[in-house]
Amino acid sequence: MPLTTPRTRATVAVAALAAGWLLTRAAMVWLLAHDHLPWLGSGSVSHELERLYTRWRETLDRGAYPAGDPLWQYPPGAGPALLVPGLLMPRLPYPWAFTAVTLAADAAVTAALVRAGLPRRATAAATATAAAVPGGDRGRTGGQGELDAPGLPGNRGLPGGPGLSSSHGRPGNRSVPGVPGLPGNRGRPGNRSMPGVPGNRGLTGGPGLSSTHGRPGVPGLPGNRGRPGNRSMPGVPGNRGLTGGPGLSGSHRLPGNRGLPAGRDVPGGRSLLGALLWTAGLPLLLHLPLARFDVQVTALAVFALLALDRLPRLGGALAALGALAKAWPLLILIGAEPGRTTRRAWTSAAVTAVTLLALLASLFTGTLSFVRQQGERGVQIESLGGTLLSLATHAGWPGQVRYQYGAMELVGPGVGAVAAASLALTFAVCALIAVLRLRAARAALPHGHWPPSLSRDAALAAVLLLTVTSRVISPQYMIWLLGLAAVCLALPSTTQRPVALLVTAATAVSALAYPVLYEEVMARSWTGCLVMTVRNGLLVAAAVLSCVRVARLSRPTPAPGTPLPPADARCSGTPDGADAPSPGGARRPQEPPATENRAVPRD
Repeated sequence: MPLTTPRTRATVAVAALAAGWLLTRAAMVWLLAHDHLPWLGSGSVSHELERLYTRWRETLDRGAYPAGDPLWQYPPGAGPALLVPGLLMPRLPYPWAFTAVTLAADAAVTAALVRAGLPRRATAAATATAAAVPGGDRGRTGGQGELDAPGLPGNRGLPGGPGLSSSHGRPGNRSVPGVPGLPGNRGRPGNRSMPGVPGNRGLTGGPGLSSTHGRPGVPGLPGNRGRPGNRSMPGVPGNRGLTGGPGLSGSHRLPGNRGLPAGRDVPGGRSLLGALLWTAGLPLLLHLPLARFDVQVTALAVFALLALDRLPRLGGALAALGALAKAWPLLILIGAEPGRTTRRAWTSAAVTAVTLLALLASLFTGTLSFVRQQGERGVQIESLGGTLLSLATHAGWPGQVRYQYGAMELVGPGVGAVAAASLALTFAVCALIAVLRLRAARAALPHGHWPPSLSRDAALAAVLLLTVTSRVISPQYMIWLLGLAAVCLALPSTTQRPVALLVTAATAVSALAYPVLYEEVMARSWTGCLVMTVRNGLLVAAAVLSCVRVARLSRPTPAPGTPLPPADARCSGTPDGADAPSPGGARRPQEPPATENRAVPRD
């Protein structure tokens, strides 16, 4: 197999990701084993795992939550997360059993992101297209040669390749050299079906014309015809628009690129950037992820977000499982498509949460004890309010740092006001999220268009907003943001690429804040204040940018420059956005001029 084929490139990319995962995770395990080193926190990272988690696990083994422990701050679902390592590997010391389970969850997230980022199999795409277009397979048989990424829908339908090469008289195109474009003739029935399936058959027939006129698919070129297809038949059109771009003869590549917005709105568009971000981003936190159960919770959130569009009941159930351990995974459902998807996802989440909560209440005592401890928390030194108070120390503020409720918190005059302001901001952010959700749903009602990337981008924006307004921003919170950003990057149409860069930078700075320079942070020195200011500044910038981009994505116009036609135009068979308006205001005709060479479809 040539090294330049897309399948080979995908195989090499996955192998490189697997090798990178093994190397980085081995380094993280080594750091955990040498946690006693001063620059790794002198044992502070593993202390919570070796002592606190172990003590809680012993209490849970006796059928009770640690209700009397003020450090217990977690919903009841955290109990099973702490019990599972000892149940699965009772012969291992509990800290290493916990680390093994964390690595397994990490590997599962990586595998899910790789699967979400790989192109769909060409056979599946061919089946979907054949079901939508009668006789479509006959048009695709002319394009068995792979010109571009074969995994994407439409690459198998690259009759443009055979059509172009038939102009050179190459017999390998399954055409008679003397009759250029016979493969195109096989695909020209698709030209007749061009109004029915936007972007698909127009591109198929286009290459057939290219063998005669050298102008492939000019009448039906861009993926603009793929845009309405995205709204009516997701997963079939649009990618054909993207495929057609490479199949064209170079001079028409720009119109194909103009079809990119339609292709990007199709769930078939995929990218391995998400898997790369997770594989390379998690080690930026050094060994901390292996000593916290946030990776397990993030795994549930990632699986829920990946399943939400196609399997909303499963997505809702997984989000509920994660929310019972740490509340934030419930925000995954904020971007569910309005209508049946939202109803199924939230109903499944509610049923799962109530059922599991009742089960845990019957097995353990003190199920809701966490509520009291959580409500008494103050302002953590690493939070946004904590950073402001730390800077105020250099202006004469007399507050102190004290270890309480499982974190280093600030105590002194004005701390209560800062905590109240953080809670007020949290409620304000919740209201903003609700407004954005209603706005997006109202914008989607007239045409039923809900961009696939919106559900993922909205989840990241919501978690970012609530993180920066929280009274506590622990370094392990970055695991949540990395996981959600990785899911966003698995879709090429995401608006969150610059947000993911900011989150990655904030993750790297978080490792400096804890454990490397945590003594400086607790001392509130200028170095510690600078590190926390940079980290929290990056998070605030990421939250604002993410919110702005999601708001733009949820505008009433589904795609910039593509106004919706009236309903009667859609009912008459004209695809929405099939013909972009010309500079003079007139629309391009649906059918090519009569003077062009048009083959009569065969029976």
